Amino acid sequence: MSFRRPDDIDGLLIMNAVSALAAVHRSAFRKWVLRLYVGCLSTLITL
Repeated sequence: MSFRRPDDIDGLLIMNAVSALAAVHRSAFRKWVLRLYVGCLSTLITL
């Protein structure tokens, strides 16, 4: 069926927004961990 009720569409939009926010948060967290890891490595190398 191609016809959908508006509440289904709202639910899909909310799910898409939540998954997009989760992906952004996950990538930002990964960048932060990577930066911390590189910082620790460079500190060890310079010692």
